[in-house]
Amino acid sequence: MLINDFQGVCSLPEPVDDDFITSQGMFPQPASRVSVLAGFVAIAREFQIISECFFHHRCIINTGSKMISTSWTVEAEDKLHRLLRDLPTAIQDPMTNSTEAAKQSFAMQRANILITAAIAKFALVSFSILAAGDELMMQYDLRSSLDVEEDTLAREREAIAREIHGLLMK
Repeated sequence: MLINDFQGVCSLPEPVDDDFITSQGMFPQPASRVSVLAGFVAIAREFQIISECFFHHRCIINTGSKMISTSWTVEAEDKLHRLLRDLPTAIQDPMTNSTEAAKQSFAMQRANILITAAIAKFALVSFSILAAGDELMMQYDLRSSLDVEEDTLAREREAIAREIHGLLMK
């Protein structure tokens, strides 16, 4: 999903189900029915934000310059928040769907979107820390500040994953 921006950004598919694509062309998705592609398009947009972070990160790593501005991260974060805010209701609250299959499908899409959003947010913060310089990066090096065994971290991650799953399936 990550594409080098200098190679161009591909256009995203329209969130239209196969039922509305015929040999005569594509018909609009009815407003009353959310396409199963809506979640894929949202995640693809999140990956564009992550790709931008990676590009700027590589600029710092490859050039050694800390002079790259972090101002673009504010716009990227706003874009991420808009994307999450504008998700269809079927994805924001999967329990509003009428069928069990739709509830499960959109709950899974919601989980994937939220996890990818967290990764994008982490990438934005990580870039800001890297751009700020080594001394700030040392302050936020989580691995060195965590004096916890690997097994404990694994158990905590699993507990958090179970909790997220439980919340999404309510």
